[in-house]
Amino acid sequence: MSAAAPAPSAPPPCLACGAPLPPDAVSALALARCAVCGVAQRWELFPAYHAPAEAASAAEPIAAAGEEAACAFHPTKRAVASCGRCGLFVCALCELPLGEERL
Repeated sequence: MSAAAPAPSAPPPCLACGAPLPPDAVSALALARCAVCGVAQRWELFPAYHAPAEAASAAEPIAAAGEEAACAFHPTKRAVASCGRCGLFVCALCELPLGEERL
């Protein structure tokens, strides 16, 4: 069953029925049962789950083919960086800063 992602401040949904889970099911040491369907589960949420979503930046299109490097995954987007591990060119949508490295 595929459910839409919950709002950042909403409790996570039950994996079986989609009902909001009680707060004791999140980051609990033991399994907690869903009040609606009774399925036992435990959630561990990263703090970013409750943070507001950041606005995505659109990658810039290539001005003219052959004049600038293109993203390895989006050939119509201008590359803004290269992967520090494999060297592939990536656009702003694909760029993933990881410490001092760019992946």
